[in-house]
Amino acid sequence: TRRDKRNSDESKLATDPEALAARAEAETRARRRMQEKPEALAAMRALRATLRKKAALLERMRNLKDGLPVTGELLKIASDGRARATTDEDRREFLTALQARGDMLQAGTQCDEARKVYEENRQERRAWLAEKPDDAAIMRLVTKAIVRQRDMCVEAGDWKRAIELDRELLALRSRIAQHRLEDGH
Repeated sequence: TRRDKRNSDESKLATDPEALAARAEAETRARRRMQEKPEALAAMRALRATLRKKAALLERMRNLKDGLPVTGELLKIASDGRARATTDEDRREFLTALQARGDMLQAGTQCDEARKVYEENRQERRAWLAEKPDDAAIMRLVTKAIVRQRDMCVEAGDWKRAIELDRELLALRSRIAQHRLEDGH
């Protein structure tokens, strides 16, 4: 699949010295732009994008030592960006940063903190869906958050909460299917 190819390409890049140097240079440039013009949304967005890519790579490499601080910084920048700009893209980036932070915390077996982040992530996504109840893309974002949270409950043996989340997931997936039928897909 396309996702498997991308993951394979990213894994190759993770060990390619030239690719690593290019990423490091891009991060340095983004940080410099942010220092020079901290008020500029473009500078903030460039640094956020660079950190998002770095966090994803570190998670795939299971590099928790570096990944935890990167996802923490990413979440802070994405949160600041969301507060400064009200675009859907800034909101989506904030949600992506929350998800990345939760994933990294879970991988680092900081499960209590991961559960809190996943709950916040689900609630934030549900709030956005409440504002745009017919947006299938946002519905899919909510399903991803529910799945992460449910999987944590299963791992913890919290079957009651896992079943509640499964019910929420089923209802939302039914809504998505209904939208597809109505749109003729």
